[in-house]
Amino acid sequence: MKLLRNFTIVALGLVFVWEASAQTTPALSQLPWWDYRPERITNDFESIIGQSGTNVVTNSQNRGWTTYQNNMFLNMPFAFNFMRTNYPAGHQLGVSHYGRVTFQPYTGDFYNWYYIPNLQYYNNNSTYYRNMNRSFMPYFSDLQTSGVSNPQGGVYYRTDGTAPSRVLTIEWRVQGGYYPAGNPGGFQAKLYEETSTIEFHYGDNSVDRTIPSSNPQYTFGYGALIGLRNMGQNRLARELTPQDFNNDEDNFMLFVDPDMVIRGMQPGSDTVAITRINTIDLYGQGTNPYYPVWYAYYPSYENGFGPYYQASRFFSYRFPQQDGQPIGYRMRPILNDIVADSVWLTPTRAINAYVVNSNV
Repeated sequence: MKLLRNFTIVALGLVFVWEASAQTTPALSQLPWWDYRPERITNDFESIIGQSGTNVVTNSQNRGWTTYQNNMFLNMPFAFNFMRTNYPAGHQLGVSHYGRVTFQPYTGDFYNWYYIPNLQYYNNNSTYYRNMNRSFMPYFSDLQTSGVSNPQGGVYYRTDGTAPSRVLTIEWRVQGGYYPAGNPGGFQAKLYEETSTIEFHYGDNSVDRTIPSSNPQYTFGYGALIGLRNMGQNRLARELTPQDFNNDEDNFMLFVDPDMVIRGMQPGSDTVAITRINTIDLYGQGTNPYYPVWYAYYPSYENGFGPYYQASRFFSYRFPQQDGQPIGYRMRPILNDIVADSVWLTPTRAINAYVVNSNV
């Protein structure tokens, strides 16, 4: 199976998204990532709020965009495999109104940083920030449930179906916190028991985020992140080596909006997802070379200061679209997408190379 995984990486991965310049590296895609194959799918959002069997996550309502308390939890209704770890039924998920959910075991951290979507590396000893690790992010941004009505803001959940084919749906009813505030909408994550597949779906009203821009000047924003995250991307402060690509599983798998054009470039036209963000010469002069674009506005500091502001092409700023139509995303573990209905063992086939009484 290791050979199969390596072959797939060679065939699909290491996609150079744009040409690197001095003391910088491009965004890269090494796929599959943790066995996940990223896909764009038909958007199939149907709200579960107000429906039979739907519950609200405790403490998820009336939360502002700077409410940090780490007190929102949801117990898995069935066993689920996430990033090659089998989590049993009853495993406690850490839920955030910022649009992400972590499988990270509860550490006792009282606070759950961070409302600013970022790709910075935090190991599992990083108090408060480690709550972002081992997470799925249908729309991670500066969001709040406070002030949202008809229906009330919050994070809701429901389990449908019967074992072993149940589906857990988690739905966020939120609005923007600051960049910009308001504009309520909803989105969902669906977890499938049988295949450990994860899907993201989006409501009709996109909770748009401000795109950092110099037109008009000093337009600032945080953007949003969509995908899966392990620990984030560490700063190497040097050119990449082949060995570095073996560490992409430390990073993330970040979906790229197919229709979004930022500063005249449309990376999502041929790139579904990236597993390594581009690096820049932060502030120029070679003082901070190979600095990862951890935040949506970091390109503003490339090769000097300004113009203020410039946006990352790999963050999201709205619910995803392709050819002007809403889409969803799917993350399917590739080792779960083939099922054999039978196995034949016969001495009449030439491929049979085992003698009688062999251990198979």
